[in-house]
Amino acid sequence: MKQNIVTTAWWDELRRGINSLNDLKENELAYLCLTSKPEHVIRDRVALYLEGNTDNGVKAVSREWTSSHGIGRTDLAVVDISNEKNTPELAVEFKVYGFLEELDRIKPRHEREMLSDIKKLQKLINGRKGIDGQQPMCYFVLIHQTLRDIVPSNLLGVVKYAKLSNERLKNAKLPLRDMQNECNARARYSLECAGVFFGNGEWVRIDAGEHWGIGVDLDVLIGQVTVA
Repeated sequence: MKQNIVTTAWWDELRRGINSLNDLKENELAYLCLTSKPEHVIRDRVALYLEGNTDNGVKAVSREWTSSHGIGRTDLAVVDISNEKNTPELAVEFKVYGFLEELDRIKPRHEREMLSDIKKLQKLINGRKGIDGQQPMCYFVLIHQTLRDIVPSNLLGVVKYAKLSNERLKNAKLPLRDMQNECNARARYSLECAGVFFGNGEWVRIDAGEHWGIGVDLDVLIGQVTVA
């Protein structure tokens, strides 16, 4: 029997959707992370979880949903399909970055990309308020991906960002976990300054397993986008 997730905090449901990554076969997620950015894999797992726990007669989970407010596509949305307005109840943007790319500071390009997504969601909130007063809950999900091991030379052309990851790991001045925590704290502060509310939410670390002897971590942070 499907649970009506509308009565449950979206924050918790997104967390459960993220945790559904553990339902993949052992080490499958590691392979996907090593060979591509797993942003779409994560989004799609969350979408499948939400769709499987939503009243299909009333709500629909849309990937790459297009709003009528001129904001372009949103990675994921839950919309009301009981009428043709398709009023959004939830909108989510996902971003995945290699944590070792962000080790010294957040790359300006990444910061611009995150701010662009946040402003898009803020525009959606304001747009809905001006139409019918029904504001969607909007969330930004940031994922830091870490390769825990040195990529061997025969896989440098296969594993994404292998050379950068190797360089960072070989020249590390701190234990890997300390570097991850420092990077995560910096990213959280930057997002809070941009209008993302985390409350008591903390980074959640998912062990994606390993492939080719290379272990992979995913650090996930879910924050609610707010409008001043």
